Amino acid sequence: MIFRLKRAIVLGILVCGLGTSLCAQSAWIPGRSNYSALYAGIKAKKSIKIMHIGDSHINRGYTSAPIREALLNRYGNNINFSFEGINGATYASWLQPQNIELIKNEAPDMLIISLGTNDSYTRNFSSEKLRASME
Repeated sequence: MIFRLKRAIVLGILVCGLGTSLCAQSAWIPGRSNYSALYAGIKAKKSIKIMHIGDSHINRGYTSAPIREALLNRYGNNINFSFEGINGATYASWLQPQNIELIKNEAPDMLIISLGTNDSYTRNFSSEKLRASME
């Protein structure tokens, strides 16, 4: 995914640094130091926006609802958790301009990406092609 988010941490398969171009060079950019900054904001009771994107598992809240509930129980109402899932979504479908705009408009501090299942359900699946679509 090539676009910019201010102060975003991307979890899941992609982990990118705060203020950097999200995966412009590689889908495997370490961002461990950014967790400390995010956690410091949570401890200081600052409002934190978390967005979870993915396929049908996310669309109906099967995966997102328990995560949201656990975060709210632990950290309270300072966590603003949203999710957006698209039935049958692949990495390529999330790269469509309207989906990139959706993420940019949300401007999350943390982006959780849950994708890859539908990419692997093709007859001609190639891990190399999947990785290339993530970069």
